[in-house]
Amino acid sequence: MAEADEGPGGDVPAKKSKIKEAAPQEEKIDSVLHLDRTVAPAHPEWMKTPLHPELELTGPAEYDLKSSMDMSFLPGQGDGKFTGLDAYEHLKTNNLLDGCLGLADGLAIQERGVKAFSKFFEAKDSAVVALWKSVFTDEDGKPSVPLAIPVLSKVAIVKGDLSIPWTKNRPLVRFKA
Repeated sequence: MAEADEGPGGDVPAKKSKIKEAAPQEEKIDSVLHLDRTVAPAHPEWMKTPLHPELELTGPAEYDLKSSMDMSFLPGQGDGKFTGLDAYEHLKTNNLLDGCLGLADGLAIQERGVKAFSKFFEAKDSAVVALWKSVFTDEDGKPSVPLAIPVLSKVAIVKGDLSIPWTKNRPLVRFKA
């Protein structure tokens, strides 16, 4: 039986509510990406010459960010001397580029939004996702890689300089084998 309490004005009894407040529910974010792998994505103007056009349309047309991605670090990464160029050479030499993400994947992640990026990448200590299939030369002829990064309330695709140190906030993101 509910306990009586004084109501407004002190003369009418009121019942105490026993309704429990619902715990806040985590926003459900769809982790499945759908890509059209029959048409190459439009390149940003700073992407002058793709170095691996044969990889542009490769990869699954549908995959789950939650269960299909593997994130790892390369030997020496984060020591201050290991650069993006070292990472790229490692991927090329070991025939690992085809299992990496490309510009089309980055655009699909961008479309999903910053909350999805945060949930599936930042939660695993990645502030940056390199789109290795889409390495290109820039307007100065230097090799660069498109990067998907959260910027305020959106995911941006920006040009990544491969000559800088490749730190621990840039794990190698690949499709699970």
